[in-house]
Amino acid sequence: RTYTEARAEGKQAGLVQWQRPNLFTTAVANLEPGGEVTVEIEYQQSLAPDSGVWSLRFPLARLAPDAPASAPSSPPTSPPSSTTTRTATTSRSSSMATLASLPPMPSIASPARLDSPVHLSVDLAPGFGIFPPISLHHAVRHVGPAPGAGPGGGHRVELNAAEAGDLRDFVLRWKPLPGTRPEASLFQESWGGRHQSLLVLAPPHPVGPPPPGPPREIVFVVDVSGSMAGASIEQARLALEAGIETLGPEDRFNVLAFSDSLSKLFAGPQRMSPDTRREALDFIGALEASGGTVMEPALKAALGPDPGQGGRVRQVVFITDGAILDPYALHGRIQNWAGESRLFMVGIGSAPNAQFMRKAAAYGRGTYTAIGDPAQAGAIIRGLFEKIGGVVLSEIEIELPSGVEAEVQPARIGDLYRGEPLVVAIESDQPLAWLGVRGRAGESAWSLTLDARDFEDRPGVHVLWARKKIGALLDEIRMSGDSGGARSKAVTALALEHHLVSPYTSLVAVEKIARRRDHERWVQKAAPGPVASSAPPGLAVNFAQGATPAAGQLVLGAASLMAAGALARAGRRRS
Repeated sequence: RTYTEARAEGKQAGLVQWQRPNLFTTAVANLEPGGEVTVEIEYQQSLAPDSGVWSLRFPLARLAPDAPASAPSSPPTSPPSSTTTRTATTSRSSSMATLASLPPMPSIASPARLDSPVHLSVDLAPGFGIFPPISLHHAVRHVGPAPGAGPGGGHRVELNAAEAGDLRDFVLRWKPLPGTRPEASLFQESWGGRHQSLLVLAPPHPVGPPPPGPPREIVFVVDVSGSMAGASIEQARLALEAGIETLGPEDRFNVLAFSDSLSKLFAGPQRMSPDTRREALDFIGALEASGGTVMEPALKAALGPDPGQGGRVRQVVFITDGAILDPYALHGRIQNWAGESRLFMVGIGSAPNAQFMRKAAAYGRGTYTAIGDPAQAGAIIRGLFEKIGGVVLSEIEIELPSGVEAEVQPARIGDLYRGEPLVVAIESDQPLAWLGVRGRAGESAWSLTLDARDFEDRPGVHVLWARKKIGALLDEIRMSGDSGGARSKAVTALALEHHLVSPYTSLVAVEKIARRRDHERWVQKAAPGPVASSAPPGLAVNFAQGATPAAGQLVLGAASLMAAGALARAGRRRS
């Protein structure tokens, strides 16, 4: 309402709205001819190591799911009664808007580059000594230590605009120097009369390869829908071939491929042999990407119970870009179908839907892995199988001092795999004097206690707590179908208290002075958004463009990021 009134009054205004946990849209009103507008957004994100390597991922493009055939070919024309930009959806009656409601995208002549430059710099201050960070997909330059890096120094890394044409996600990785690997950290903050903590625990690191476990039953599932065309299907083939090569003669396996239909290599899992291996490689080599994305039958077929397992460990490796219209409905079904199976999601392509796949893996008590470069597919899949070959910690519980009332998110902590960290958010009624973690490492009991020497005050911890709590409440809303009850009110209250965008809350900014007079005309335009490098032409999401009869200027902006320990603080601003 505030934005609509400001738009009608000729005032410049901006509106940021929730579409999904990892997708937000911005609308800008009353941008005068030749004018510029700056939109600055701050967010907090938790980072955690994988096999001893930390990484920060910053999306430069967005891959949209397959659009329905009835989608209009051009945006509808709005009457010139007010000045506006297109928001992603015009209806707020449903809190679970889908990408189908986003404006359709115009054709883009050169989908591999941005019309506007991207300026991105990273001030990396992890709090412990590290090797120089490495950019996974883009050329960067190191320009000295990060300001205020603190213990262990830091690094400042910049991505030049001229080098940003490759629209894969920007991924920066770093590794601790020998002897500096932190075993555990606890970050804390006080907000709103409560006390929030974020625990990041590096589990005991096994020496050498894991001991051989029981025979496994592996079901590989690969997405061959249209959004996987190009580099993504090539990566998927390489990942499947690498996965097949990891299997032993006692293992059973099958390969399923899905788009808007489902095909199987075998009617049921078969034992690995030279013949079944050859059939699998022939099946994989013939895979082509086309059609829509209907994921539910593939998940049900892969996770469904198989009475003939005979005590085997059952694991499902699901390879996809995650480009589906309604991921929420699948999360609850995964939880119901998984049983004793473990679901390992593998994100393919330059801009996978990591939010959906992380959540799906959590419900399936597995892990999420991303592959952004075909050259890395084999090594990443081999690393995944080394990780899932055995559980490092199980039956994990958090212990708190007597008399402390606290809530822990996630409420159910899954198993820890080789190289996987434990990340837990806690809100308590008083500061924690100590915190304990206990579980089982194989057949032996394992425990660790942290005290004040291991604690560190950090701004933004309250935001991470609130996001995890909101995520849990939204999951309950989706599963119960009750979108207007106490849970939605709790989400609204949390989002307002912690200044977060949610399905029920948005951010709005309005200038006090009107820039457009009543008699002045305005034009509404939608600028084409950047297309992921792995995407075929025509798959993208539009970014809004200010209403102006002149050529509007869309800028993704300069990104300045600060990563400190387990926290990353990012701002996007116009340079």
